[in-house]
Amino acid sequence: MTNLYETLGVRHTASFEEIEDAYMRLSKFFNPDSTEPGNTASDDPTMKIYFADLTLAYSTLVNKVSRAEYDEYIS
Repeated sequence: MTNLYETLGVRHTASFEEIEDAYMRLSKFFNPDSTEPGNTASDDPTMKIYFADLTLAYSTLVNKVSRAEYDEYIS
């Protein structure tokens, strides 16, 4: 399993705002449906998988309960 903090590029001690900012920044680029300039994610299946990983990391780390459970799991 990939480290969810590394997936989002944040520290283990990151605030919820930092996690949200990282997700928003990365999801704009890797979202297959994004119209951001330079986005080639819709053409690359690897990028679609990475976007799914980003979404999983965000949904786990932004929730206090699931984040605490994840932190306990990785320690």
